[in-house]
Amino acid sequence: TVLAQVHFVVHTDPARRLEPDTLKIQDRLNNAVRTWDDRMVEAVLDERRERADGGVAVGIVGEESATEQGQRFAMVFPEGYKEDFTAEEALADLRSLDSLTDEGDLALSFYQPADAGPDERRFKLYLRGEGVTLSKVLPVLQAMGVEVVDERPYELHREDGGACWIYDFGLRVDQKMLDESDEHAVEELRARFQDAFEAAWRGDAEVDGLNGL
Repeated sequence: TVLAQVHFVVHTDPARRLEPDTLKIQDRLNNAVRTWDDRMVEAVLDERRERADGGVAVGIVGEESATEQGQRFAMVFPEGYKEDFTAEEALADLRSLDSLTDEGDLALSFYQPADAGPDERRFKLYLRGEGVTLSKVLPVLQAMGVEVVDERPYELHREDGGACWIYDFGLRVDQKMLDESDEHAVEELRARFQDAFEAAWRGDAEVDGLNGL
């Protein structure tokens, strides 16, 4: 059958009286059995609610439900990506890819993961069309005064048969550049970093040590 019932027996210390939080346990069990694809459906539902609350029309293909749309979105991502990122992050990445209209277009995201150290950042490069080699990206990043510690490439296949790429780079940043106490400074650094990379990438600026400024 599609449904199953599991009975767990948990042995405790008879000398200690315990009052289990059954609601919390049930919630954790429910979360454990949900697949990544299930979470993508939930992310689509949450996005629709947020846009509806904000008075923004939500793009729906025909009468496509959130479940159908979430399952369709989940099929775009390779298994390696699903192991590294949550469905909520995937939906945000998909929206960044949706902003690319022509071959060679790019989008950028300079961000700090929740589990990152004080000098650790990650940088996502979104590309439509052909992928790029590490030797093309590394000089641009190194000229910006950061140390590249790892790279994770992901190829996504669009429904029209074309390809998109997400390159996720792990960076080590000079802490002198960072001031976490000032949100405005953090956002300004993020914008300046992305602008500088894009200018160098497109050939609007020389790739040299001045980029680090």
